[in-house]
Amino acid sequence: MTSRITSPTAQRIASPIAHRVARPSCEAMFSKLLTIVEEIKETQMVHDKMLNVLLKKEDASVMEVPDREVFPLQTQADVEALEEKLGERSLMSAVVAMVADIGGTSVDDATRRMMKYVLSNQLALNYNMFGRSLRTCVFSTLCMALKKNSLTAKVNQQEAEKALSKWFTGARNRGGRRASRQPVPN
Repeated sequence: MTSRITSPTAQRIASPIAHRVARPSCEAMFSKLLTIVEEIKETQMVHDKMLNVLLKKEDASVMEVPDREVFPLQTQADVEALEEKLGERSLMSAVVAMVADIGGTSVDDATRRMMKYVLSNQLALNYNMFGRSLRTCVFSTLCMALKKNSLTAKVNQQEAEKALSKWFTGARNRGGRRASRQPVPN
């Protein structure tokens, strides 16, 4: 039996057990199972090495967001400039990774946190999800960042649009604007 088992570990385990097993068919089956387990173990080690190589390549391909990209965006010109630059795949990946790192515990929470980072509240007053919107590379970046967050990974486009719509609607009340619109009691 030990001549069929190639792994030294499997041979050490098989020897004492094989003496207790009375029938040759059980011994052959046990030997075959140990051989298969060892092959699986070796295959897993090869796959581990391959995965590590791929992960290192992926990390190297993601570029840093240039310092000149200052968030939050303050003007329409900033948005247009970023839109143009996000056409470059590596910059898009870097911005998605950076925005996704902001995180959040739900779609609404993550959207609020990400948008606060990406867009100034003053600039947000100029946008909404129905008229003048960010349905371009910036919107795509935010959707991809939501999908990269493990807690919001199952978000679909409709849910992302709804969360963004809430955020844009709330822009008119942020920064003390709601209180300034309230009538002063006599």
